[in-house]
Formats: sequence, C-alpha cells, structure tokens
Amino acid sequence: MAISKMKLINIVGPSDDFEDFCADYLMDCDMHLENVAGALESVSQLGAYSDENPYADILAKIKGIYQRAGISVPAGNYVPKQQLSREELEEKLSDISVQLVQNEHELSAAQTAIAENEQIIAQLKPLLGVEDVAVDNFFHFDFVMFRFGRMPVRSLKTLEDYLGNIDAFFIPTSTDGEYVWGMYFMPNILKKKIDAIFASLYFERTRISDKAHGTPKQATVALSQENSRLRDYVRTLNEEIKAVVEKNSDLLHLMYLQTQLQSKIAYIRRFSAHTRESFCITGWMTDQDVSKLEHALLNESQIVVQVEEPQVVGPAERLEPPTRLRNFPLVRPFELFVHMYGRPGYYEIDPTPLVAVTYMLMFGIMFGDVGQGAILCLGGFLFAWLKKSKLGGIVGLVGISSIIFGILFGSVFGHEDILTWRLINPMESMDFVLLGAVALGMILIGVSMVFNIINGVLAKSPGKIWFSQNGVAGLLFYWSAVLYAVHVFMNMGPEAAPWLIGLCIAAPLIVIFLQQPLSMLAEKRKDWIPKEKGMFFLENFFEFFEIMLSYVTNTMSFIRVGAFALNHVGMMSVVFLLSKMAGDGAGNIVVQIFGNILVIGLEGLIVGIQVLRLEYYEMFSRFFVGDGKEFKSIRGAGMD
Repeated sequence: MAISKMKLINIVGPSDDFEDFCADYLMDCDMHLENVAGALESVSQLGAYSDENPYADILAKIKGIYQRAGISVPAGNYVPKQQLSREELEEKLSDISVQLVQNEHELSAAQTAIAENEQIIAQLKPLLGVEDVAVDNFFHFDFVMFRFGRMPVRSLKTLEDYLGNIDAFFIPTSTDGEYVWGMYFMPNILKKKIDAIFASLYFERTRISDKAHGTPKQATVALSQENSRLRDYVRTLNEEIKAVVEKNSDLLHLMYLQTQLQSKIAYIRRFSAHTRESFCITGWMTDQDVSKLEHALLNESQIVVQVEEPQVVGPAERLEPPTRLRNFPLVRPFELFVHMYGRPGYYEIDPTPLVAVTYMLMFGIMFGDVGQGAILCLGGFLFAWLKKSKLGGIVGLVGISSIIFGILFGSVFGHEDILTWRLINPMESMDFVLLGAVALGMILIGVSMVFNIINGVLAKSPGKIWFSQNGVAGLLFYWSAVLYAVHVFMNMGPEAAPWLIGLCIAAPLIVIFLQQPLSMLAEKRKDWIPKEKGMFFLENFFEFFEIMLSYVTNTMSFIRVGAFALNHVGMMSVVFLLSKMAGDGAGNIVVQIFGNILVIGLEGLIVGIQVLRLEYYEMFSRFFVGDGKEFKSIRGAGMD
C-alpha cells in the first residue's frame, strides 16, 4: 500500500502549560489534529477552547509591511517563549507604520496620477492627427457643444445620410479597422436631440480630462514627461519605504516569528479541549513520528501520552484516519488524476501506482511515435521543472511510453521507413490490435476486481469481498464467461461439462443477485431476510440486468485503445498526403511540421482524455470509493 499507517495519539497535560507545550513540542510536529470535543464527547467537564486567533490581524499587518517594501518574509525558527505582549506588538507595529504612512500616501497619489495620465494619453491618441487646434479650445465654446469618441465603421455610412438633415458635423480622426474615432460639433440648444441620434449609431463617448493642454501632440508629450518624473518619484518612495523596513528588520523579524508562533498555537487550540485542570490534544501520526514525540517527552512527567491503533475500541473506532500518500517520485505525478476522482480512504488501496502503469501503457499504445513522444517527454519535463507541475510530469512520462511504443510500431513523426525494425504495424495487423485492446481491457477489469477484493479485506466487509459483482463472485463469473466464450468461438475442443458451467457461471450469478441479503447474513445481522420479497426481486432484477450490461460495455469500451492506435496512423497519412500536394520544396517541410504540431496537440489531448475516461469509468468505478480525508499537518497550518 502507498498509504502511511496512522496511530491516534491523545496528549493530556496541565492547562496552564498548554501554550508552552505547543511551542516546545508541536510546532514542527507532523500531526493531523482531530476535534477533541467531538472525539471525546462522553468525557464530562470537557470544554472547547475559543476559535479566535487574536494574533491573526497582527500577522497580516506584518506580512503587509514586508509586501509593500518588496521584501520576502524571512524564514526562521520559532521563538520558544513569547517576549512581547499583544499590546506591545501592536504598539511597536504602529510606530513602524507611522514611519511608512506618509511615504505610502504620497506613493498612492503618485501612482494614481500616473494611471490618470496614461488614460488621458490613450484618449488623446486618436486625436494626434489634429495638429492646429488646442485641446483647451474644445471646452470653451459658448454656443457649440463638442463630443469625442468612437463608433463602428459600419455606422459611419449611415451617419453620412443623417448629417444632411441635422445641425451637426462629424470629423473623423483615426480608425482601427473596426471602429472610427472622431468628434462631432452641434448647437448647444440641440444637444439632446443630436446626442440621441449619435447614440442610436452606437457612438461611445470618451471624456477628455481638462489636464490636457495645447494640441493633442503637445498634451501627450507633456503628460508623458510628467509620468516619467512621477515614476522616478515612485522609485524614490519605494526605496525610502524599503529603508524603513530594513532599519526595523530585526524587530519585525522578531514580531513575525512571535505572531506566527501564536497563530499556530491558536490553530491547535481550535481542535483541542480542556477541563479546569488539564488540556487534551488528539491527532493522527505515523509510527515514526509518534516515536519521535514520545522520545522528546521522556522528561515531561506531567504530560501523558496515549497511543491507539485505528481499529481498537475507543475513540479511534469513531474516527476515520486521514490519508497520507507515499509514492515513488516517478509515480507521484499521477496522484493528480487520483485526487480529481477522490482521495483514497484509509482502508483502501492507493490506486496511484496502478494508474501510473495503466495510463502510460494505454497512452503509449494509442499514441506510439518516437519523434512526437520525444517532444511530449521534453516539453512535459521542462514544464514540470519550471512550474513544479504534476501535469507536466505526467506528460513527460507518457512521452516516454510513446517513444517505447513508437519503436515497437516503427514510427518516427509518422514515418515508417526510418527505423529498420518493428514489432508490429498497426494498420497491417488491424484485427490483432483491436482484439489485443479488448484483451487488455479484460485483464485490467480483472485487476480492478482484485483491488476491490483487497479493499473489502482492508475494510472487513464480507459482502464486498465475496458477493459483490466486483468481488470473488464477480471475478469468477467474468473470467469463466470470458474463457467459455473463447473456448466456443475458437473451437478449442469438447464442450465444457454442465456442472462446471453451473459452478463457475450460474452459481456466481445467483450470488451476485442475492448479494445484499448474503452480505447482511455474513455480518450476522438479524434482519437479513427482505421484508418485501416481491419488491426486492423486482428491484434486483433491473440492477442485475445493469450489472450484466456493464460487464459487456466496460470490456468493449477498451476497443478504443486499438482504434486510436489506428487513428494515429490515419492522421499522419493525411499529413503526408497534404505535404505531397505542397510539392517537394519548403512547402512540404512546413506542412509536415505544422501537421505534426496539430497531431501532437489535438490527438495528444484527445488520447489523454480517453485514457482518463477508461481509468475512471471502467476501472475506478469497480473498486475505488475515494471518500478519504486529507492529512493536514500542523507544520503548514495556521499561517494565514
């Protein structure tokens, strides 16, 4: 299994020592906390702590100061004891803020002015063709009103028909193909009527600020020069803010570590409980981490630690352990696909290794090409390295699978004459490829059933193990039916004995039909016999029919693995056909390059989705519940 084994740990100590205990022993502890009040609800006089974190606002303000100064929050170890009270922290933080506030106000004003000037420059850009009229003049007419803006190009022709009948004229200044920019003038007394006409033509007015003076070109130059000066001023202010933070860096660092510590203690407090004399903390840890904590607490005589297995009688019986996956680095990227479906429960097998193997296998068969696989491999691993992306890792790994199957298929960027050896040509062995895909599906469905049986053993569910359509009964029926079908269609000898057919095919079907009462009987429940027998048989008939249909549809669904292997060859044939039509020169090469890019992007995406569909619907649906809860360590909590 790729799920870490957990133990429930209960810690009890003097109430007065709660904060000191958390600071000294739990800050770097890899522990998933449980709500003690819920876990130990039967314990009298046990009360929950407050959910409030009184240091959250202080921590946020300190982070804000670092952020405004453009300085990363420094790392460091936690302070073992609090050295400043909350009031002292707020007072010192206020003193630093006072030193910053004037610069920040000026900085905000300068940045606002820059943004305003940039907006005015953008507004003046369509007017740059007007060289002999000052912008100021447009705002000082006594009897004439001025509007500036844009309208769709198609509206301009309609406007030309209107202009002969209204007291206004329009001066276009520029066009960007879709819109025409310009201004119109009209008598003041007719502005409502003419504005309505222009609005009907989808005219969008742009208001020009009165900060613009001179011609549009002169105003643009002046505003650009002002922005240059303002940007220099902004740089100066940022340097002054950074200098204030650096001057107080030791104090800020100390306050940050203290508030970070108190925030984590507040996080632990939310899950803990207390009586008048004692505190209680409950959580899940691995065996190794439990041993480390017990060793650290050897000299703490007043601290009591109780460790329980997940299934022992007591609190652990009511608490589901969290799931912490531990997979090899090459398999770990595929946890992304598993988590998209659900998180494995503690009593489930982690399907990540199975997904890694089967996803790479099916993707390689469906997209087998050495050259295209190499591009996927390099691009995926580069993306994973630069962006720390699991998806990039998956693309890189399936690229390796594509290369391997490309060698087996003898395909390099679709060319089948470069490699001198191949194991199989998909187009020449079409029947083999399609039947092989179905055979692969049978194997994977069988493996999924085995996983379901193992999950039933882990969960101690006899119904899941023996009577389910994905348990022993389903596995026996499925493979017996498959082998019998192969025996009949291949004419491999004498007919199977009736008693063998009854034992391996008919008997499992009866067990699957009666799985609900048989499961209840195996669990020693008294109400295992259905009360409404007619309704039971009617409902089970339709459910049984759906189960039988799923065996067929799930198996045949894997034929798409072979179909996409053939489809890949077909798509590359189209690329080569188009390249021949382009001639023997550079056009041929260009078509092949763009054709390969299209195949990599389009078919690669489709194949990736289709394989994921097979994983989810044909395999996961048979064994994976995915209702587990995530392991959330104290280490990464309480920092917001």
